[in-house]
Amino acid sequence: LAILVLLGAIYLSFGYSWSTQVEQGSSLKGETVKLPNGGSLYANKKYGFAVTLPADYNPRELTTDAGDTIIFENKAGDGIQILISPFDNIKVLTSDMVKADIPDLKMENIQSVDIGSEHKGVAFLSDNPDFGGASRDVWFVYKSSLYQISTYARLDALLQSIFSTWKFE
Repeated sequence: LAILVLLGAIYLSFGYSWSTQVEQGSSLKGETVKLPNGGSLYANKKYGFAVTLPADYNPRELTTDAGDTIIFENKAGDGIQILISPFDNIKVLTSDMVKADIPDLKMENIQSVDIGSEHKGVAFLSDNPDFGGASRDVWFVYKSSLYQISTYARLDALLQSIFSTWKFE
């Protein structure tokens, strides 16, 4: 297995069990719908997932040769980045697999993360310079796409809050 791009940096202090039920979509362009509580629902049609964002966070999307990047960011510049790239169709991604492909990657406080009932990923603390040298990582594979989720370590509670709402179709 080859991990194509290294951008990730998010660590979760506990494992998530993400649901797999969301309305179907149709293209990379995500759509946002304002919610009564002031937040918004971001639905990505290409990858078939949705997540609820706080009121002051907005999505941005970029497509490059490495894959698709989705950034949830507020006006202060705080944000969470998701890099999605093609990958082998596997259900379990482990820290050993990541370290085999990227031996120089710093991985501390490694934990297994449940993605729905069948998929497992890896969460860890890292030193991604794009996030001030203290970052959180969650990586997993779903339907032949590698998800590398990255943020500042100080935003761990925000990450947990947002991604506790994550749902695949």
